[in-house]
Amino acid sequence: MNKRYTLTLSEELYERLSQTAKFSKKKKAEILRNALENYLDEMEDFVPAIEALEDLKDGDSKKLDSIIKKLKC
Repeated sequence: MNKRYTLTLSEELYERLSQTAKFSKKKKAEILRNALENYLDEMEDFVPAIEALEDLKDGDSKKLDSIIKKLKC
């Protein structure tokens, strides 16, 4: 089930969104959904790295070693 969310955009951001929608012939909602999904995907990728850095700061490098191994694959 889809959920509805309302947000406020600056005039500049709204104009950029409008121009992108016009150029790409996509609905503004579709552009916003795609942008949000991409942003969240990227942030989720950073979580393990941030946790590993916190562990490293605390003197535990095991998680960092695991992430480095995954990145080398």
